[in-house]
Amino acid sequence: MIFTLYNKQTEQETTIYSVRNKNGYPMFLIYEHGQWLWRSAKHFKPMEV
Repeated sequence: MIFTLYNKQTEQETTIYSVRNKNGYPMFLIYEHGQWLWRSAKHFKPMEV
């Protein structure tokens, strides 16, 4: 699954490559600064149309 969201801290578009559920909370897999990272969904917001 690949989609794009805004990072709340940087206000930049971020590509989400995968989603997983960790203890009831969604986590997104992103590629940032040359490494793969799992980040909480609370750090992202939907893109406006």
